[in-house]
Amino acid sequence: RRLAKAFAHQELEEERLRLRQTSETLFTTLMQQRTEVVSQVTLQMLEHAVSQPLDASQPVRAVLYREALYNAVGLCSYELQEHLPFGEWFRTRLVHELHGNHHLQRLIRRRVAMLIGSWSDAFSDAAVREEAYKVLLELLRDSDMAVRVNACEGLLRLIDDVAFYPEPFAPHLVPAVSALFDLFGEAVEVDTKLRVLNALSILMANMSVHIRPVVSGILQMVPRLWEEAREEHLMKGAVLVTITRLVQALGPEVASIESFLCDVIRYSADVTQEHELYTLEDGLDLWLAVLRSAPAGTPALLALFPLLPPVLMRDYDRLQSCLHITESYLLLYPSDLLAHHGQALASMLDGVAGNVKDAGALMTLQVLDTMLVVCPHGASTLLSSTPLGHKIF
Repeated sequence: RRLAKAFAHQELEEERLRLRQTSETLFTTLMQQRTEVVSQVTLQMLEHAVSQPLDASQPVRAVLYREALYNAVGLCSYELQEHLPFGEWFRTRLVHELHGNHHLQRLIRRRVAMLIGSWSDAFSDAAVREEAYKVLLELLRDSDMAVRVNACEGLLRLIDDVAFYPEPFAPHLVPAVSALFDLFGEAVEVDTKLRVLNALSILMANMSVHIRPVVSGILQMVPRLWEEAREEHLMKGAVLVTITRLVQALGPEVASIESFLCDVIRYSADVTQEHELYTLEDGLDLWLAVLRSAPAGTPALLALFPLLPPVLMRDYDRLQSCLHITESYLLLYPSDLLAHHGQALASMLDGVAGNVKDAGALMTLQVLDTMLVVCPHGASTLLSSTPLGHKIF
């Protein structure tokens, strides 16, 4: 009997979910097919709803009705662009609805965050975009987790936009990173943590050199992120991307965290481990970023090279990444690489030669060319004593 009741309850819940999704699909379809009529009716309903003050006297139904209209405006942001001056409406209406005293005010705050994300194209005006940054940072500190998650998503939309420029956002960088890390720490669901990591990665990439003020704080958090990711396969790749963005932002200063990075690369690029399915591709990207940012070659980085041949010899899906890493090693260690790992390098390239298509063969020849340029004597000696040299010469 309990199973029957549970099944019936589940069916009802699924039906409710399907009803909402179906209603949203129907509405967006009507808007696309009859834009003039549906947009006019929607905006009339919206104007009537927002004309009523949002305070504690409003019945629950009125708040839910307003929230549903905001949802509709977000769903059809593209179709409503010509009919609703969203930037002006945001500054004159929406901003003032964040601080009402209704017990369901959190629904409106959450919807405002979602609207900012849905209408990210409407924030081309610098003043309006600045106001949106302030609103989202405030919502990232909200007491309601759903509001904070949607604020994170809205911020991601604004920073991953063609109208985003790092200089105007620089004053908000420190509080934004702090709020995102706090959200990551308090989140329970893996999906929420992944959203936060994605936002951090995009932020670091788009802020470029302007990320410097928060680098030290991020450096302190990264080992904790990595430790948490070890328990969640889905998070590993996202954390690796975040670390790669950090390495690119650090540049030559990457030497300060070399030991940690070598441990991460060793873990993520080991094809003998089961987790390589989730870490290998992003681990190779991190490896390459570290080599390109390193101010000089070190024994710790050179000791990682034996991990590379097994990656390439298993299959050629990651040929380009492996050859780029090899070329970076040759530039950092012109003679040491050949002296310590010359036979492994020659064997690896020999396995590639003749077994890949033209594009792969050209990349391999480029690596050989680099080897002959940076260490001509060592390279010629190595090639003359291996099957690879006989194939070439």
